[in-house]
Amino acid sequence: MKLTTILFDFDGTVADTLPVCFHALREVFRTYDGLELDNESIVALFGPTEPDIIRLNLKHKDQVEQAVKLFFELYDSHHQQLVHASQPVYDMLLALKRDSYKLGLVTGKGSQSLAISLKHLGLEGLFDVEISGDDVEEPKPHPEGVILAMKRLGATPAETMFLGDSIADIRAGKAADVLTAAVQWFELVQTKHFQVAPDILFTSPAQITEYVTAQRGNQRGSLE
Repeated sequence: MKLTTILFDFDGTVADTLPVCFHALREVFRTYDGLELDNESIVALFGPTEPDIIRLNLKHKDQVEQAVKLFFELYDSHHQQLVHASQPVYDMLLALKRDSYKLGLVTGKGSQSLAISLKHLGLEGLFDVEISGDDVEEPKPHPEGVILAMKRLGATPAETMFLGDSIADIRAGKAADVLTAAVQWFELVQTKHFQVAPDILFTSPAQITEYVTAQRGNQRGSLE
């Protein structure tokens, strides 16, 4: 396999954004439904975009659009306080970019919250393709997003790796028939124990650059 394309989940993989996701969704359901949701309960709602999570689960349907508006206000205003850029992740992405890998995002986030996060974290323009939850009919674990990213990048499954922190990511990667890696380098991850085993587990961003460097060395060696 010649690896040319590396696709990433976003929340809990590229950025430690779960704290602001949890905060904004928790406040929305507390404000409109009087519910106190813990992190585990919020993770159980993941799959659809954040606005659709609210639209599908809020009891007070007449206040849904106000609740969605509040979510984005909280997500934006608390982002800087609750989310900190990861220098190791940034260094890893730049190293892959310098080595001419095609980089993509495949996330269940909506396009609006993704744009907010990319702006706050200084990651705008770094990825060659960005597939948000608004771009697909079927959220992960369906492979639609991974397949769409490969299509837009002109990549095949044999030359693609997909990385994520949730069981939905692993199932999506496997269903798309790509090399599928789990990452666990932030304190908060969506899945701690995977019922479906990933092909690889990375516990630091530096391990990815080490892995792709080794892969390139093996490819050169096989040609000599």
